[in-house]
Amino acid sequence: MKNSRGLLYPALHKFYSALSSLEKFEKGSNFFDNICHLDNFFSEYRNITFVLQKSLAKTEFRTVYEKLRDKYLVNDVGKWFIGKRNSYSQRTTI
Repeated sequence: MKNSRGLLYPALHKFYSALSSLEKFEKGSNFFDNICHLDNFFSEYRNITFVLQKSLAKTEFRTVYEKLRDKYLVNDVGKWFIGKRNSYSQRTTI
């Protein structure tokens, strides 16, 4: 079945969900709620690239995605997020 909302809709949904979780994080609020909000943020942020890769895998946009991924995500900020994502993944599987 073809997605009538477009190729990027699943990624935009994950992006919205990540930002929504981050918006709920507040200085001085409940410590455990903040942990939950950050966990949700990193989980949804991680999923953005997964759904993009899946959506674009068999399209003519795959090479464009890979070029932009290498340009914008292979840097210090991208490496920081990957490190945080991996430490989160290791923490939740133990």
